[in-house]
Amino acid sequence: MGPRVVALLVGLALLSLALPGCDQLFPKPLVPDFLGSPTSGKAPLEVQFEDRSQSDPKRPIIAWEWAFGDGESSAAPNPAHTYAAPGVYTVSLTIFDSAGRRAALTKPDYIVVTAADEPPPPAPKLPPEKGNPQAKVTMVEFSDYLCPYCAKFATLTLPEIEENYVEAGKVRLVFRHLPVHGEPSTEAALAALCAHEQGRFWEYHDRLFVISLNEGGKALTAARLRALAGEMGLESERFDRCLASREYAQAVQADLAEAKRLGVEGTPTFFINGRKVVGAQPYEAFRQVIEEELAK
Repeated sequence: MGPRVVALLVGLALLSLALPGCDQLFPKPLVPDFLGSPTSGKAPLEVQFEDRSQSDPKRPIIAWEWAFGDGESSAAPNPAHTYAAPGVYTVSLTIFDSAGRRAALTKPDYIVVTAADEPPPPAPKLPPEKGNPQAKVTMVEFSDYLCPYCAKFATLTLPEIEENYVEAGKVRLVFRHLPVHGEPSTEAALAALCAHEQGRFWEYHDRLFVISLNEGGKALTAARLRALAGEMGLESERFDRCLASREYAQAVQADLAEAKRLGVEGTPTFFINGRKVVGAQPYEAFRQVIEEELAK
């Protein structure tokens, strides 16, 4: 940068300080943000919204436009709004400052409202299992929907185990979540348990692994998890509420704690009557251990 350019910039800065109504060369950005308390509850639910937007002190915010997701709106800085019907609501805030600038923010799945007379759904059995509860052999799997080896086992090997042992009443299969691939894995685990709440865990489990095997774990986005529930005919609002509220976060944490207690270091890991089998082994490896346990 040459001396003339530097001198020009310095001159512009000094000029901006001297001119009325032009007190900053580079004004601070207009950044919208807000809170809503409470974020969930039974209808009717009154929510107090608080604008936490940031602006240039010399260019204050002068107008607010709130959209509450149920067709209602407000122009108050910190409005209170009552949600009359159950639903998962997207909330938007648009702000305007004295310099004519505009900025907007939308928070998806922000307010969760349940019906006042909605009975609590029956608690599903955790962890999910299938097969004869009195089976001589119990096979516990620790798995992750984003793990390619888990997807390989679930789609190629598990069907044989189910056909030959689970459906025959010889093996009880227990599934435990071990989300080793971060938040996307945890979100998929929570979605599967939300499907379990509606009695469809194993079907949702199977579809997740098919997607993971064919398209890769990154395909299991939050939007895809919700779309899959709709494709299966699950109650969409109930599923969305369950997922947005992280209803089964403690169940996933319990699986993580159990994996740690047992010394599980990766996925998939299996315990067949307590005997540890690591990795997506071929069917024959599982068959051998199961037959040995059945023979005892």
